Amino acid sequence: MMAVALVLAAFFFSSAVNAGAASPAAPGAPPSAPSIAYDVTAGPQAAELRVEAAFPPGTADELTLDRAALPYLADVTVADGTTWRPAPTRGRFWTASGCQARGCRVCYRFRLGDAARAIDDVDIAALRAGVTVAPTTTWLLRARDTDDARFRLNVKAPEGWMFVSGLPRAAGGTFDGTWSSDPTAPYAAFGEFAAQSITVGGGVVDVALARDVAVPAVVAWLKDAAQAIAAFYGRYPVPRLQVIVLPERANMQGKELGGGGASILLAPDDDPAHGGNDWVATHEMVHVATPDLWRQYLWLTEGLATYVEPLARARAGQLRPESIWADMLRGMPKGLAHETDRGMNGTRDWGRLYWGGALFWLLADVEIRTHSDNRQSLETALRAVLAAGGNTHVAWPVEQLMDTGDRALSRPVLRPLYQKMGMHAMPVDLPALWRKLGVSARPDGGVTFDDGAPLARVRAGITAAAAAR
Repeated sequence: MMAVALVLAAFFFSSAVNAGAASPAAPGAPPSAPSIAYDVTAGPQAAELRVEAAFPPGTADELTLDRAALPYLADVTVADGTTWRPAPTRGRFWTASGCQARGCRVCYRFRLGDAARAIDDVDIAALRAGVTVAPTTTWLLRARDTDDARFRLNVKAPEGWMFVSGLPRAAGGTFDGTWSSDPTAPYAAFGEFAAQSITVGGGVVDVALARDVAVPAVVAWLKDAAQAIAAFYGRYPVPRLQVIVLPERANMQGKELGGGGASILLAPDDDPAHGGNDWVATHEMVHVATPDLWRQYLWLTEGLATYVEPLARARAGQLRPESIWADMLRGMPKGLAHETDRGMNGTRDWGRLYWGGALFWLLADVEIRTHSDNRQSLETALRAVLAAGGNTHVAWPVEQLMDTGDRALSRPVLRPLYQKMGMHAMPVDLPALWRKLGVSARPDGGVTFDDGAPLARVRAGITAAAAAR
């Protein structure tokens, strides 16, 4: 194994070490501290990655990976001048002597194909419909205690294949990223993709479509979703979003990952705009417009996507108000507190996560509109969050999300309501709320509106199309 390691190290030293130096920043990018440079060469079908990393001075001497990925890491070597030596191991750490004092170069192999087949989790590594999906955090060695360490990533994909990532693009086809104390990264994938881009609301949605995906129908569906989100938030929430589209047989609907970038993984129907999953792209794009929160607040982020998705589509003229309120009448009762509940924080109940979270945002929207006579709404608060930099690139404390939204309102609504619902089992009289809003269910599954109800104008404002606002 040592001979293999030294041969690999010599290959990297001769072909990649100079290319591994950090490239000039993209136009308009702020100056930053010296960054880690990763150069990656993927073998056939991305079964194996050969990686060289150049770490700047000040990097901790211990390097590591996520535990699930450790069995697939091999032949870690460290350069001592021009000599490459195997890196000593201790548990889940490899020692790279000299990194702290003078910086260092490290080479290794990562068996991505084996990891994808064995782990089979798209958030770590998975092989789905011929596409290998694995966020860069799975296969990039990083230093222990790397808060705010920047890196530059250059990847050479196999012939005929593409590498795509939700990390921000940099000069020369490379990507930029930042490590944190709780590492995460957007989705990344190797595959035979068709690539398209959608420009909307000041942002770009880059789309990588796997084989057997109905390209025109899926791209049109994504364009509708992107336009709905841009209209609701006043602009597209991130400069660039990477969407990776797998065929329906990939056996999933959609997932979003941020962590310093923006990415969505989808496996829609062949005709997604008219199938049962027509909501998925817009739902996931709401997550792109929301800062990451700790997992115990998942009900807030999933609830927000559940609530905003149909409203954004209504603003864009893609949904009728009747269908939105009919869904709310059916869905909101699933989010009501159970006898044993102690508040929403930390809930794992599906109904509470999605519909209980949506109920929180509905109650907030109704209160904001009621006290401002429809001059302000939940959009007012959410646009303020976005203007303050609160999108999927960043992680915020829940209090920062609430307080940033409240500062844009004439009176605080979000933080007080969160304190009631998040920490306590707050009862909600849904029948009374529906009566005040003037909406009732019909036997055929439709709804009837009462325009004489006390909050009828609030109800109409919530689902009004853009031209009627």
